[in-house]
Amino acid sequence: MVEADIHTLTALYGFVYDLTNETLLYTHGDQLAERTPASLTKLLTICTALEYLDPATEITAGVETTWIDPMSSVAAVRQGCRLTVEQLVQGMMMQSGNDAAYTLAVAAGKAIAGGEEFAEEEFLQVFMNYMNRRAVEQGLENTFFVTPDGTTAPGHHTTPEDLLRIAKLALENPL
Repeated sequence: MVEADIHTLTALYGFVYDLTNETLLYTHGDQLAERTPASLTKLLTICTALEYLDPATEITAGVETTWIDPMSSVAAVRQGCRLTVEQLVQGMMMQSGNDAAYTLAVAAGKAIAGGEEFAEEEFLQVFMNYMNRRAVEQGLENTFFVTPDGTTAPGHHTTPEDLLRIAKLALENPL
């Protein structure tokens, strides 16, 4: 095991958790401090979307692929591309694809709305509302997400403690 000089740690917050023994081994900083989670948001986006979408379901990407920040990480999902949910998840996890996150969120929003006729922006809002409701139901008391990809937005926040819960939730899904 490599020993780290604790005085060289530059992160504001962190933790080491042993999943096997369900033991918190180390914490650094206030674990209840609200912070922006960046791309770790994608973990809860995936967990939420998989409640409504089968991994083999084919999705056609739409206008939502153009909503991302121009400096975003992308998985090269373009409007009109047909991809499975599993491929979108891979694009989110391997390339941190914000385009894949928006495509998955809109598709899940359509499934949640149950065929209601909305604009893509409204399907995204349906999804985000549901994702935040599920976050509360999962005990994520200090989490609120505004974007499915983690792009910083007013009100978009979580805590290190809630990120641990999100990671554990994500690990429950074999995909």
